[in-house]
Amino acid sequence: MAIDTTPLSNLISEFRLLQAKDAITPENLGYILQRLTDLIGEVDDNETLTKIQLFVDRLKLAGQLLAGLTFSHDNANEVSVSQSLYNMSTGRAVLDKSALKAATTLRAGVMTAQNVTDLTTLKLNVASINKKIDALQKLITDKGGLDSDDVEGTIEIAQTAISNVAVEILNGTVNVLGAAKLVKAGYVPYLFRWTRKRNRYNHKKRTDEDRERKHCAKSKGWHLYGSAEAVKLSGNKLMFTTNPWNKKHVEAEDFTDTPDSLVIIHENFWGQKTITWGRATINLHDVQNEENPNKFRMVRLRFAVGFGKPVKHGIARITPCNLVSNLAEFSIVIGQKPGKHDQLSIAFSK
Repeated sequence: MAIDTTPLSNLISEFRLLQAKDAITPENLGYILQRLTDLIGEVDDNETLTKIQLFVDRLKLAGQLLAGLTFSHDNANEVSVSQSLYNMSTGRAVLDKSALKAATTLRAGVMTAQNVTDLTTLKLNVASINKKIDALQKLITDKGGLDSDDVEGTIEIAQTAISNVAVEILNGTVNVLGAAKLVKAGYVPYLFRWTRKRNRYNHKKRTDEDRERKHCAKSKGWHLYGSAEAVKLSGNKLMFTTNPWNKKHVEAEDFTDTPDSLVIIHENFWGQKTITWGRATINLHDVQNEENPNKFRMVRLRFAVGFGKPVKHGIARITPCNLVSNLAEFSIVIGQKPGKHDQLSIAFSK
């Protein structure tokens, strides 16, 4: 460690400026020698210098010092971290950037935006199921038990878990995503339509009030189309039975991936094209167009596919509540073919 000799140098310079008769006196020389002694005494011994050097050496052994972290989002699925490092030997700053790996089923990691969306959807589904369980438990408690009519068509909630499936339209066909594990587990697809209907009342056990009853109550919502025989999966592609409308519930003679088998077009008394949809009859012509009432209008028909246990037609009622998956919705759009005023276009859509 260097000694600060500035005060002593100043004294010596002043001593040299003195006159010869005043320069060498015991007092002046003694003062300078005393200051020199004090200055040497201010310096610690070698042990202190050794400790300081050991401390510096240990700092160098630390390698690099982390001075700061900065996170950045390169895209929706990746997060990168920038590290500000200082080299303890050279004193130089270093910037190091690396990407954090995404979480998988085998390792922990960064969640993507889609992961957060899926978890939020799952939480909402669980909350919905819990409400249904509470309502069902209350019904059982209030009634002191359920009879066979109440049980028909309800879910076995405690034994099933909701699985998410989705629909994608590829090359004019309906493709179901996320259904492989359900098919492997023995579940089958069911096709539903959003309609308003009223079934015939065919209960064998009738009360006096229902003796002359012919129809059930009107209902609006998702209603089963045919039976488990009406659709099947070929890979991811959804296939539809080609059976006539009154045989959609029996074993299919053949299957197709086109929408034509799901829509039957009739011609009414006035020569207008119509389709039957539940209890309704939909006119495909724009009859309110006074200038051109024969012009076709666009009509969207809602369908959905879900998965459940295979049940033969007539054994039990199948509703969305019986399914082990969500309903993945798609549509059939009917409209005028571009450039063809007298022809219809029928196509699948989301």
